Amino acid sequence: MSVAMIHYSAPPVIGGVESVIGAHADLFTHAGIGVRIITGDGICASGETVVLPELADPLQASAEEVREALERATDGFSTVFVHNILTMPFHLGATQALWDIASQRPETRWVNWVHDIAATNSDYHPTSDLLHRAPPGFEHVAISAHRQAEYATLTGLAESDISVIPNGISAIDALSLTASVAALARDRRFLSAAPLLFQPARLLARKNIFSTLEVTAALRDAGHPAQAIVTAVPDPHGVASSDLRAALGARAAALGIAPHVTFVGDHFSPSPQDVAALYRLADALYFPSHQEGFGLPLLEAGLHRIPVFCTAAEPMQSVLSAHVTTIDLSAPPAETATTIIEALSREPAYIARRQVLSSSSWETIFETRIVPKFL
Repeated sequence: MSVAMIHYSAPPVIGGVESVIGAHADLFTHAGIGVRIITGDGICASGETVVLPELADPLQASAEEVREALERATDGFSTVFVHNILTMPFHLGATQALWDIASQRPETRWVNWVHDIAATNSDYHPTSDLLHRAPPGFEHVAISAHRQAEYATLTGLAESDISVIPNGISAIDALSLTASVAALARDRRFLSAAPLLFQPARLLARKNIFSTLEVTAALRDAGHPAQAIVTAVPDPHGVASSDLRAALGARAAALGIAPHVTFVGDHFSPSPQDVAALYRLADALYFPSHQEGFGLPLLEAGLHRIPVFCTAAEPMQSVLSAHVTTIDLSAPPAETATTIIEALSREPAYIARRQVLSSSSWETIFETRIVPKFL
């Protein structure tokens, strides 16, 4: 499969439609699908960009030149997404050309991606009759149920003939993840975890990483798609780190959670910037140390506005009091898991984050809306 996307302009030009095209190009490229962006301005970071001067200025090219340019640029692509050009008046020559090309190339899958509708917006009146009709030979996608209803009323299409695929947000970009953490997040599917626990800890026995494994297993046993991230950097002053890492790996395998616990040190040595990115990514700090000299991660978690689950060991209980839930290491892991879920269910920030990631992240939209329809 190969995909072409057409719009007046593309990233890095700033705009809502441009941002959607950039996100789609990233998603299809990461999925191993060839992408071409056909535009009048801009060079998209993902895929191949073809800049057509004929698309940049409707006054600088004849109707025939516009049509020939679009025919060449879309030739050989199995699917062509047309963003807004069929519903907005900024280049009616291109609008007519795409109507004509689609009617002559029924073997291509043509998709009218509706962001804005000039014919229903008084700011653009009067509008060409071409913008009041649904182009034949096209499938139709609207970015919201509101746009779906508007376009159905305008064109006479049934709403069921217009799919809704909403715009989304890239959590990886919005959270400003470092390149190393972003790659790990994609590979380990951190964005689908709920909750995602973070333990910044060296490979030391007193850090009690085994508790993190046990509680993650208990969360998953209770039906929660939990994951845990442990920085797990070897102790430069000790010789037991490799033995401890092997024991942790064996325990994770025995609990059946090896795919759901990530030891960052296995992949790269995290920088302070990487650790900060992991805090931004995490839902909560899980810090089950038997003993600490101070407990700096509690302060870091406070700055990153994530709740803390830690032992009653001092001095941690004196370091931070807000958003801290004490865990009892003598309690069964299932009890601790229940404590975590109950506390998070009262956290508005966690609830909002889960809502965004479960329904509005580009990764989720791609997997649940775009892949089933187009791949």
